[in-house]
Amino acid sequence: MNYTTFCKTLVIASMTAALALAQPPGRGFGPPSGQGSAAAAPTLDNAKQYLGLSDTDVANLESLRKASMEEIQPLAKQLHEQQQALQQAIRNGGATASTIGTATLAIETLKKQIEAKGAAAKAKAVASLTPAQQAKLKTLEAVVALAPTVREANILGLVTPPEGMGRGGDRGPGGRGPGGPGGRGPGF
Repeated sequence: MNYTTFCKTLVIASMTAALALAQPPGRGFGPPSGQGSAAAAPTLDNAKQYLGLSDTDVANLESLRKASMEEIQPLAKQLHEQQQALQQAIRNGGATASTIGTATLAIETLKKQIEAKGAAAKAKAVASLTPAQQAKLKTLEAVVALAPTVREANILGLVTPPEGMGRGGDRGPGGRGPGGPGGRGPGF
């Protein structure tokens, strides 16, 4: 791999990571097929019931999330601008190893700031829960950690798939994606 290819790969990887970090929590898990449009706001009924959240609790958590996103948004914008500037400098051939290194360090610093603010916001949200709610949240986090295992067991036909998701397992959360009817996978 030559130096230019390496730099382009580095820029693309940085941009991909920045986009992933800049997304608000919970995105990508939309309603199952046939249960509303992708633009419809998700309901929080299941989380409210499982965690025992009141409407006031939910409003507080949504307020915390909104404040966090407003705090992160300027950093995400700076990150995007830094990445574009680096990419443009590489395309124009005016990038030296020094400018690429400096820009890469600035990009990494912004990523770490975004990550730290996201972690602080999560900690604040978790701290707003009762001890019983925090215990139930730990169970949810353990379930999320098992998602790849569940997906693989689903592919092998060892677990019953959620409604709207075929046994192909590649349809993604909410039953969307290429695994079912009209898709590439078996989806039976």
